[in-house]
Amino acid sequence: MTEDSTLAFGTVISEAHKTLAVGRLSDAAGHLAEARKLASHCIEHAQILDTFGAILAQKRDFKEALEHHLQAAQICRDAIDEWDGMVQALALPPEKETPSKFPVSEARYLANVGALAQISDKPALAERSLIRAYHLLESNPETATDPLLAEVAHNLGVFLMNVGKTTESVPFLESSLKLDQQELDRQNSPRMRQTVHAGMLRLCAALRREQKPESHGRAMEIAYDSLELSDDINVIARALSLLELGSLHFAAGDLPLAMEKTREAIDKLEALPGHLNNATIAMQLGKAYVDLSIYARHLGRGAAALQSLNRAAEQANVAQSPALTAMSARERAQLT
Repeated sequence: MTEDSTLAFGTVISEAHKTLAVGRLSDAAGHLAEARKLASHCIEHAQILDTFGAILAQKRDFKEALEHHLQAAQICRDAIDEWDGMVQALALPPEKETPSKFPVSEARYLANVGALAQISDKPALAERSLIRAYHLLESNPETATDPLLAEVAHNLGVFLMNVGKTTESVPFLESSLKLDQQELDRQNSPRMRQTVHAGMLRLCAALRREQKPESHGRAMEIAYDSLELSDDINVIARALSLLELGSLHFAAGDLPLAMEKTREAIDKLEALPGHLNNATIAMQLGKAYVDLSIYARHLGRGAAALQSLNRAAEQANVAQSPALTAMSARERAQLT
């Protein structure tokens, strides 16, 4: 392929991404058709397939989207320059140790598979794809790919925690947080502070669920670090740290301190302007009131627990959250 044709391919694929970003799917598909005529290298074929997969995902055709992302990964793995244009049927990617000719590129497309497989209810595909993507990136370290590795580690850790594999999730959440903290050292921006804060709280939740003394102590330390960091973010971040500390003190059996931290979080959220009709704040307030009810119930304060549940129900109506309503109903059943 000549230098001119390489430049031409880059221009066309860039236009495809631009039009896709603003939702002009037909225009994006047209650019990809033009790019296909120029493509000759496996990396270029993979870019076309992955971008077309994104178009299919926007059309909610998740199965075909996944097939295109997986085909892009396979083309990079096997370095297929003479691609026949066929897309393979949906299947799990190989085990993580299988060699790859272009490991970073393959990992990038498998990361897309992992994210899409989660929302299309294909847990086995999500787990295998994310584990292989993580292994490929970790085995082929490049500073430029650290953000991708952090993203894959985060997605894998959250996925494993959500499917009940808490202990397995912890190393990936730790890896994601470490990479994000390194990036925060390089650029102390509001976005990175929020990213690191969220990562701290996710790791705290996983360590708390492990229910091990050593994990609990570490979670407590991280939660207090997140509280300190929240001073440079906003009131909601501080409230979230306080709520996590409340949960940790409850797990440690210190109910009065758990209630103190939770009440402090509630006070801060309710002091925010416009909190009465803000769904995001209402969601956090509702969860806080449910927590407060649980702590009061364990202290034998039934009236206080019921009062907190009533406040939680009010917040569920503001947030219009079935999840919060169900959470309140479960605690009400425990109380009665």
